[in-house]
Amino acid sequence: MARLLPILHLPTPEELDEMIAKYPRVPSLQPPPVTASSLRGREDPEVGIPLNHARFWFGPDHLVERYAEIKNSNTTSFFQPRTSTREWLETSESNQRQLQSVTERLESFLFDQLLSGELVITGFSSHDALDAKPIRVTTERLRTLDLDFAKCEAVGGGITISGIRVFKATSFAERKIEYIPGKVSRARLVSWYKSWIADHTAKGTIPSRHDEWIIARKVCGDGVPRDAVRELRRTLAPPEWKKQGRPRANRA
Repeated sequence: MARLLPILHLPTPEELDEMIAKYPRVPSLQPPPVTASSLRGREDPEVGIPLNHARFWFGPDHLVERYAEIKNSNTTSFFQPRTSTREWLETSESNQRQLQSVTERLESFLFDQLLSGELVITGFSSHDALDAKPIRVTTERLRTLDLDFAKCEAVGGGITISGIRVFKATSFAERKIEYIPGKVSRARLVSWYKSWIADHTAKGTIPSRHDEWIIARKVCGDGVPRDAVRELRRTLAPPEWKKQGRPRANRA
């Protein structure tokens, strides 16, 4: 006979009120208030702002202050006396929805600045060697990536850009962080091309030969020769990519 597991009882808000009433609150445990300064952190703009802080660094002051206000409201409401736990839960849920809305506006504002060229980002490509320098992500490439602000990453097109930092375009112009020119190793190209195949196979699309070379140069560096990419297509691409006269509708 199967053994029945005991059912875990979760206390109701009213039962929580009774439990909390037995223990006095300790105001000294309340964390320090969140401020616009603490959200932005002690970063040096000359070496770039990490993506997770950049939304506060380059965001409108009124949105950053609103974000801090909501965070403080949620924390304070827990440590201050309240009518009931149910009331606190409802307030907390409302604050969370508002916080999500403000966060999305801050991230959208930053993304618009990146697309306009006012800001630029750099990071380390997953196809690069461990000792490779950071690369600049162009506006065209940025449109194909999904930004993960918490992880300071961007993912898309079979690659991951990690360690993302954000610069003002005016200060970045003096820095020498660009795509790595010169010869690109075959191993690096093969690794990228396999990811490229997997990405397009999943989407059911077939990229053109010209598109492959353009993207290869953006991802791996300006030193990628066209013949090297064509050779990879001949040896590694699926058979349907090599058919002559395929419909234009299949192209990426």
